[in-house]
Amino acid sequence: MERLSEENLFKLSTDSLEEIQSFSDQKIPESLLRFLERCRDLSLRKLSSDFVEKAADDISQKIPSDSTVFRGMSPKKRHEVERLIPVILNLMEGKPEGEFRIIDVGSGEGYLSSVLSYSYGLKVTGIDAQYSEGANRRKSVLVKEIAAKYAKEDRGEIKEKLEEDLNFIEFYLTSEIDEEGFRKLCGGNLGEKIIMIGLHTCGSLACTMLKLFVECDFIDAFVGVGCCYYKGNLRDIFLLSKTMKEKEKSTDRFPRFDLQSWYLACESTEMWREMTSEEKKYTLRRRFFRSLLEIALRRALESYGFEGHFTVRKVKKKQCESFEDYFEACLEKLKFNPERNDLGLLQIVREFWNPREKLKKLEMEYEGQMIQLISFHALQLCVAPLMESISVLDRHLYLAENNIRSAIIPLFKESTSPRNLVLVGTKRSFIESTNG
Repeated sequence: MERLSEENLFKLSTDSLEEIQSFSDQKIPESLLRFLERCRDLSLRKLSSDFVEKAADDISQKIPSDSTVFRGMSPKKRHEVERLIPVILNLMEGKPEGEFRIIDVGSGEGYLSSVLSYSYGLKVTGIDAQYSEGANRRKSVLVKEIAAKYAKEDRGEIKEKLEEDLNFIEFYLTSEIDEEGFRKLCGGNLGEKIIMIGLHTCGSLACTMLKLFVECDFIDAFVGVGCCYYKGNLRDIFLLSKTMKEKEKSTDRFPRFDLQSWYLACESTEMWREMTSEEKKYTLRRRFFRSLLEIALRRALESYGFEGHFTVRKVKKKQCESFEDYFEACLEKLKFNPERNDLGLLQIVREFWNPREKLKKLEMEYEGQMIQLISFHALQLCVAPLMESISVLDRHLYLAENNIRSAIIPLFKESTSPRNLVLVGTKRSFIESTNG
């Protein structure tokens, strides 16, 4: 790896093997080429199926021409909604619409929910831990705009139906909920069948949904797209299937997964491909600073049992111009995992690295290892699709072990929406054109 230039390292996860072999200035080691080929062969992101093509063809026929329901959506969100809707509707083919209620878990601002309800007349309940207020505000605007398109004498009746068919609930869904509790949460009639959907549900929430799908007879089908695989208790995220658990116990070659493994599953080679050279350099500088931050914390908290697990959210670009600026910004936002006496520990860190000239010396100590960081990141990007594939495959096997047919579908354009693997399951006869 050290033989490769920085520019060529950037290309390992994005260029074809033929392009990598043709690097004119450097010979690529055969062992590296075999590694790259194996990573790509094992990734589920390369899957294709007739179902994907059919869903793409259905978009023009099944997506509403009235743009009102797309109010406030980013191009990325609209792409996801437009691609996902035909999958959901195909699960209902040949069944009266009134038999179903859609439960949209992690519904956020209600984008997907509102299109399903207001464009297709479906009964939808959105469940989210914190965004129900924003979703309800958006619902009110949509109800007024849609009703205004009808004759004045019909508007009252239209508004009533729109209000009734779409509901948002603020509820923190965890693995502690049982079948009876979830049935009450879903509402509706006891005879209704539930299709549970989740567009980019994080970590353990996706696994909770799958367990409910398996355990609850009234849930007829499942459509889920995972995201942020690292969020939640590691034991709740992985492993779900008996197959994977037995494999883990039976061989020393089975990989050992930790929180960092699931961070890696969220990396996107396509987004890296789209970055400019300056954007890549900025991303690597942030990663270098993040590595230095961990070293700084370990040195300061060496005698306090610190194991290197922490999170930092939303550090702005202007706060990354120097490591000293980054360090100060991070201390304001840092949370230890598991949660501990943050204020006390942070004070110890501040005192240990005072005066701040010590931080500059730390940066100089490690700046010569930048090429190793770039090499490591390049390899991470190559492995990232495998990590996501293992997680999704584990969920797929979990459904199979419970006699539920399912399929894994790479539905979104990866350059638009990197988390593009959709897991579809049903307890009825399945759509045979899937590859699952």
